[in-house]
Amino acid sequence: MFFSKKKSNQNTNSNRILENKDKIYPLIKAMGNDSDSKNEVVFSKEDTPINEKWLSNLNVFYVIDQEEQVSFIQQKELPKDLSLDDIHKIAIQNLERDIEYRLNKLNFEGGYGLLAGGDFEASSITLSSLWESIANTLEDDLIVGIPSKDLVLIVCLSDTDAIISLAQSVNDIFEDGEHLLSKSLFRYSKKSGQWSLHRK
Repeated sequence: MFFSKKKSNQNTNSNRILENKDKIYPLIKAMGNDSDSKNEVVFSKEDTPINEKWLSNLNVFYVIDQEEQVSFIQQKELPKDLSLDDIHKIAIQNLERDIEYRLNKLNFEGGYGLLAGGDFEASSITLSSLWESIANTLEDDLIVGIPSKDLVLIVCLSDTDAIISLAQSVNDIFEDGEHLLSKSLFRYSKKSGQWSLHRK
């Protein structure tokens, strides 16, 4: 899968979005001055797609999945009756409908990973119901690493040894991994359902 930016007139682009509403998904990319990823995405000012800042160097973009490639949705091509919030809701609904996430144990004690086919693991951070379920299953706040688009690593806040192993795993992945995103660790609160930066 590779990424492309299409240029056409606004009406054509608007029609493209309306005709492909069921193929719109959230996609997580590294972006910003604090990026620690060699795969940071860079756009010219006029071509910057719609996106929302998440935490650390991660942003949520919105793409249309065209099987052979995905194309980013730009602000200038949004239909007049669709806002960024509307696109977000559509993307989340499509992700929940089409992508199945499975929680698997990792090769270190107390570690878990999300599996979803290789393209939308990192996008899981947009699914509040998924993380609520994981936190309830593990009965703890979660510390999460998102070193690449297809790797989401999870441990419990109360497991100090597992957090150390998680941090080491993230660093190891950045040595020779692909589709890299962030070296940061994030915290998901079981009580509030909110994300925060645990360690940059």
